[in-house]
Amino acid sequence: MSNKLQDRLIDLGEKLSKGYESYQEEVLLLISDVRKDLIARFGMIAPWESEELDLAENYVGANFLKASLLAVYTALVVSEYSDEEYWVGYRYTHKDVNKVPRRA
Repeated sequence: MSNKLQDRLIDLGEKLSKGYESYQEEVLLLISDVRKDLIARFGMIAPWESEELDLAENYVGANFLKASLLAVYTALVVSEYSDEEYWVGYRYTHKDVNKVPRRA
């Protein structure tokens, strides 16, 4: 996980603990930067990360900004899993999913 992204995530979480006013755009920018980081590191965005980041965007639309940060954090964490950890975890909630490449 990128230290820069992790620091931004923590900083934004601290800001949100004081209120949500005017932070929607900052959360959306973080989501966009995480997508770019995953593509730069792995050449693609794997399924679990993609779902989490889509969920994060949906949470912003509903003004659930802390929930959005949790989804962003989850995407970053699972991107670091080994293939075995990744697919065991992802299949827990996606019983019928087929393994696909996680890296380009």
